[in-house]
Amino acid sequence: MGDYYEIDRIHRVGPAPPMPAVDSRPRHIIVRFLRDKAKMSVLAAARKKKQIIWKGMRVRFFQDYAQEVQEKRRKFDEVRRLLQQRNIVYSLRFPAVMTFTVDNQLHQFSNPAEAKHF
Repeated sequence: MGDYYEIDRIHRVGPAPPMPAVDSRPRHIIVRFLRDKAKMSVLAAARKKKQIIWKGMRVRFFQDYAQEVQEKRRKFDEVRRLLQQRNIVYSLRFPAVMTFTVDNQLHQFSNPAEAKHF
């Protein structure tokens, strides 16, 4: 990356455990960038890199969505599992549009029930 970005605030999610296990996962961290362009740049770089390892742990980056958007996206969880079982590559586009390709044909669904019955 090499760029420097101004961070508005950063904090861990949830209370710290009194005595964390040696092999326990670190808590999630929420970062708020001062500028949206910086956030998008970091997310794009993370996507391009595919996998980031820090101190032996995989680091993953996620967009923070409004509660309403999260609920819409969560409704696709069952479809996501079915696609994974069939080894079908998919994406969930903003705000909640499932896309995947089968037999060289692109399919898009904004309704989880329609996607499931495809």
